[in-house]
Amino acid sequence: MQTSKLFTLLPEELVCTPDGMAIDRDGNLILSCPNFADLSMPSCVLKIDKDRNIKKWFDVPRNEYTGEARAMGIEFGPDGDLYLVDNASPDGSGARLEAAVKGGALSTQPGQKVEVRCRKENGGFGTGHNTVLPELTSDYHFILNPDIQLTADTLSDLADWMAEHPDAVMARPGLRFPDGRSQSLPLRRCALRPMVYRQLPFLKFWEKYNRAYLMEGEDLSAPVEIEFCTGSFSAVRTAEFKAVGGFDEHYFMYVEDADLTQKMRTTGKAYLVPQYTAIHAWHRAAHRSLKPFLWQTGSLLRYFHKWGFKF
Repeated sequence: MQTSKLFTLLPEELVCTPDGMAIDRDGNLILSCPNFADLSMPSCVLKIDKDRNIKKWFDVPRNEYTGEARAMGIEFGPDGDLYLVDNASPDGSGARLEAAVKGGALSTQPGQKVEVRCRKENGGFGTGHNTVLPELTSDYHFILNPDIQLTADTLSDLADWMAEHPDAVMARPGLRFPDGRSQSLPLRRCALRPMVYRQLPFLKFWEKYNRAYLMEGEDLSAPVEIEFCTGSFSAVRTAEFKAVGGFDEHYFMYVEDADLTQKMRTTGKAYLVPQYTAIHAWHRAAHRSLKPFLWQTGSLLRYFHKWGFKF
């Protein structure tokens, strides 16, 4: 089994919440840092070269009225073009980014196109992600949440593993908490009893269904086929991802990753590849307030309508 190793440490004075990332034409890693965990820190974009040298590329321009800017998604086109997606930020960040682009502040090299895609309304995670779907030309596409911290060469390792396994159209690495503990996330397709138990854990008589949902008791130390790839960190074959239409945009929040897994599984297999790992500063919040709970309930009903009910 390959041993994971730390790729680099991000400077704490610049970054507390990394998010989207992309590789430029020179092989540099470009990292968008909205820094949601400490709103006193400005949102910025970092550049990490092949020697792991880190420098700030630029601070994301702040809105002149709110003083805020929290850029997230980032994507280079095949010719090194850069796409930034603003998912209808209410503070006008998109307009500020557009102004910075017009002023040439965000280009890294002569002739590079930098384009801001400003959505008129926030259609949710999947809709925002699909905004640059027509631009994707890579062999593999990575979907990462803001609370993922990369270790070692997880991105390239996972892409190489998928290249060696042509039946794999979707895969995820092993995920760990910041303290090193392994995370147990769903690996089987959505079912009512385990999902209810995860919100209401005092229902001990349904605990066994949650264990099956997590594939507890099965050998998860080697690559294994799964039915659910978490949206916090998934890799997909770009051609198949585009062929199934990306995310279903009818989901605003929650379950869109489970739905995408089922769509991708119509073209091949999904795998857990545990020898590659990343850190996931994860916590569940759907049960803590009514609105997220209603979002999750509506998404689950749509999922069952599409893919069949499972108790």
